[in-house]
Amino acid sequence: MAGFSLKVASGQYLFGDESNLNPPTGAYAVLNAHAHYQVTPRMRIFGLVENVLNARYETFGAFSPVASNTPLIQAPGATNTRSLGPAPPIAAFGGVRVTF
Repeated sequence: MAGFSLKVASGQYLFGDESNLNPPTGAYAVLNAHAHYQVTPRMRIFGLVENVLNARYETFGAFSPVASNTPLIQAPGATNTRSLGPAPPIAAFGGVRVTF
């Protein structure tokens, strides 16, 4: 047996933007695939692939300090206060389920 699932979400406003005056994160859609095979009445093998198309999107956002007195070694001279959290990339899982 095999199947697909699709998760669709609209964007959300960033944490710290209670007035919702700044642009939200983007909308996204994620396609997942799953399958299983019943080997015996007590044993099943299964697999799952999440984010099949390796979509790139943000799951949340917030504001970060970028004042000149805040050292940002990874991003010197940063001026954008928006911080976006990337979603996980494509991932695959599998296993064997045995019942007693």
